[in-house]
Amino acid sequence: MEACKVFVLFWALSFSATAQTDRYVVFFKDKNGSPYSISQPQFFLSAKSIARRKLSGVTVKPEDIPVTPVYVTQVRANNAKTFFTSRWMNAVLIEATSVVVATIRSLPFVSSVEFVAPGHKLLGGRVRKCFLQIRQQ
Repeated sequence: MEACKVFVLFWALSFSATAQTDRYVVFFKDKNGSPYSISQPQFFLSAKSIARRKLSGVTVKPEDIPVTPVYVTQVRANNAKTFFTSRWMNAVLIEATSVVVATIRSLPFVSSVEFVAPGHKLLGGRVRKCFLQIRQQ
């Protein structure tokens, strides 16, 4: 039990000593440099998706092309943690400090950066279990 308290105290202090990380959505200006093409949808859409589109008369559009991988790599290279991308919004969800976000905003292929959630996202159940044990005392 004592080790759990020490862990929680260390965990809390480690965040107060570091810069605040928040989550943001980074929107890209275009899909230039993408390795994908609407003329070859089989490289980014499933066979079922292509069949459904043909049956419904829906054509593949530029919005269907995935986010340019080089853009995501360059955002990650600027010390942002990436979570997932949205091909239709042409964006990536990141976790970063305000200093990192300022750098990302200045990248030539970034359209805008929107704040979406404060604080650090907790992962795993160990910290929660420790908090519950302390609360019960």
